[in-house]
Amino acid sequence: MHPGYRMIPSFCVIGENCTILPMVLCGKKRPGIEGKIIIGKNCYISTGVTILGPVNIGDNVTIGAGAVITKDIPDNVTVAGVPAHII
Repeated sequence: MHPGYRMIPSFCVIGENCTILPMVLCGKKRPGIEGKIIIGKNCYISTGVTILGPVNIGDNVTIGAGAVITKDIPDNVTVAGVPAHII
């Protein structure tokens, strides 16, 4: 939908019907850490978001521009901020 850079490594699992805008980075909190980044169904990830795993992002989640995800996010919420929190 929007052209631009996205860094989504193989340890990310993305559910159906997700929108991921440009400049999104998925990575690990530190080298050598085990685990995956799991993104649920129907999620909207805005531009400039950083997701540091391992984390689980629930279904129907909206993540605001520039947010930094470091903890699990439940279903049906909107998060924003650094670090991200429910708004």
